[in-house]
Amino acid sequence: MYLSETTMATWLSPLFEPWHWFFSGLIIALIMGSMLLLGKAFGVSSTMRTLCAIGGAGKVASFFRFNWKDHVWNLVFVGGIVIGGFISNQFLGTAETLDLSKDTISELAAFGISHEGQGLIPSSLF
Repeated sequence: MYLSETTMATWLSPLFEPWHWFFSGLIIALIMGSMLLLGKAFGVSSTMRTLCAIGGAGKVASFFRFNWKDHVWNLVFVGGIVIGGFISNQFLGTAETLDLSKDTISELAAFGISHEGQGLIPSSLF
């Protein structure tokens, strides 16, 4: 079955719109709840422990002596964060300028940060 470009654009258009914060919060809460029920640790710090165990840190500290193969999903989790960030930046971004209020611009100026209107992070910070 072949889908036209118009049909694909219609189906994908919600990805290019801003999502409500509640949607992300709900997904995170569901994942965290299911991980707690399964007795698994959730987060990037758990991934760092797994990486250290893979690297042989268990020879130095008992904290890292565990079967890291049971925690490979942590590496997939962090890999998904990196890949998702890349996809979001490369394909789902927008070239629109950031429209800040005059009060916010003056507050930033008080900190020595100038706002050029491009992107979410002022270039003067970097």
